[in-house]
Amino acid sequence: MPLEIDWKAQKLNKNEDFKAFSEHLSEVHFDWKIKQSEGLNRQINAYIKKYSFGECFVTDVMTLPIKGERALPHGTTKQPCYLIISYILDGKGYSISVDECHDFVKRGNLFIWNSNHPLQFESKENIRQISVFIPATYHSVAQSLIRQDQIVVIDDHDVLSNILRSTLLTLRKNAHKVRTSEERPIINVLLDLAKACTESRSATQLVKNKNPQTLLQEAQEYIEENLFDVDIGVQSISRALGISDRYLHKLFASTEMSLTKTISDKRTALAARYLSDTGLSDLSVTDIAFMIGFNDSAYFSRVFKAKYGLSPKQFRRHKFK
Repeated sequence: MPLEIDWKAQKLNKNEDFKAFSEHLSEVHFDWKIKQSEGLNRQINAYIKKYSFGECFVTDVMTLPIKGERALPHGTTKQPCYLIISYILDGKGYSISVDECHDFVKRGNLFIWNSNHPLQFESKENIRQISVFIPATYHSVAQSLIRQDQIVVIDDHDVLSNILRSTLLTLRKNAHKVRTSEERPIINVLLDLAKACTESRSATQLVKNKNPQTLLQEAQEYIEENLFDVDIGVQSISRALGISDRYLHKLFASTEMSLTKTISDKRTALAARYLSDTGLSDLSVTDIAFMIGFNDSAYFSRVFKAKYGLSPKQFRRHKFK
């Protein structure tokens, strides 16, 4: 795999170095408008490497503290569309957003995007990122992973993402030795892992142009459909909707009822319905508590009494009179 681009800051003139860095980054990652983040006063330390093999290529970038955007009009095809699998190898990370959906990708995160994505990002410090660029036309899996105006962020908490990160790192370390004939088996492995990761619970989707009211309604519907899941909470809901945890909390703040209170109220309302059902009289209060997603019957009783003024047993006796 030949080293096609090998640039590093010369530490002579910050303005000249930043201009060169911007030009090279825009060349390898396509069409970025980049600015320095405020407070770039320390010595510049950055580099850009690009290794090409066959139709695909690998980049290894140590970024400056920068902010930038790609805002291509829909339908613009200045460059061929690439699926991109990126790994934040070092540094604290940076903010990334697609329209009103924001997230913070941190060290250890993977994210899957494409070269025609309109998006914004900002880093406050140097970040090292390894990326693999795969043409959209390369494989049907690559095409299926390219979703207009959507980025998938994958955290570092499951086995699949660990294997994908290790594979990317191994590819980078051996980039200078990879032959063109080895391209397809390597890329096929990466695509299969990336597809599996996007379908896992560790994946968060950032999706453009969803109305806040629509998102709130989708969140409410998701809660209704998953009340029985004891693990339902901020992370599972935000991942299902493709928004950040912070934005999910913001949506519920507009309703004057927190997400936790919403889930609790829906569960206790369902419990009241079950406790009133003579067809379920053979189920104990504990059975019903576990059925609707509570994993502690004593806690369920306290929450239920706080809402209805009666314990679950008292409520049932009153209904069955």
